[in-house]
Amino acid sequence: MFKISRIHAMRLYKLKNKKMDELTSFGNYLLSKEREEIISDVNKRNVTHADYENWKHITNCDNKS
Repeated sequence: MFKISRIHAMRLYKLKNKKMDELTSFGNYLLSKEREEIISDVNKRNVTHADYENWKHITNCDNKS
């Protein structure tokens, strides 16, 4: 059976929480008025790579550690 140390468990927990925070942030961006103002009517119901890039730029996700 595979055992995991307490330190590794905490690292995994923190990583999971960080990813969930990012996912929640992205979801909030998709529902935001800011996105609604810049997206075309055709793409309002679609999620595109441009949405992801815009969200990264707005939240500076690339700069977070």
